[in-house]
Amino acid sequence: MNDRGRDTTTQRRLSHGETARAKKMRDGMKALCEIPKRLKEKEDVSERVILPKLFDRSKSLQIFYSTFISFRGSDTRCGFSGFLNKYLIDGGFGTFFDDGEIEIGTQIRVKILKAIEDSKIFIPVLSENYASSSACLDELVKILEEFEKGNGRRFFL
Repeated sequence: MNDRGRDTTTQRRLSHGETARAKKMRDGMKALCEIPKRLKEKEDVSERVILPKLFDRSKSLQIFYSTFISFRGSDTRCGFSGFLNKYLIDGGFGTFFDDGEIEIGTQIRVKILKAIEDSKIFIPVLSENYASSSACLDELVKILEEFEKGNGRRFFL
């Protein structure tokens, strides 16, 4: 099917009840799947880094990296994401990690978006319900925007 045919199919789906949220989720997941391709296209190989190498460098140079961990709290907060956060902190990294104690409301969105803007390392932890969360998808969109800006050196793991 050509691109024009896909556009027509997409329009039909939207006109037959697909919600804007479902389209947003699909677009977010599509963008996520394109990340490896984007990384391969980057000329600067130093942007593709293995986590242990970052740890070694931060310890030897006493560099502080601000790291943003995006995750679906109910899926992984007390499991993988929690352990990852502890591992990063033990490795000398500063992390933004929503431990569930941030006040619910509009202030949380402002804090999270600001933390993404200030971060140098982005780690989305994909889980079973990650894509069903509009907040997670909003974070992912903002992460991709910041990563594309490339202000300074930024890493996507």
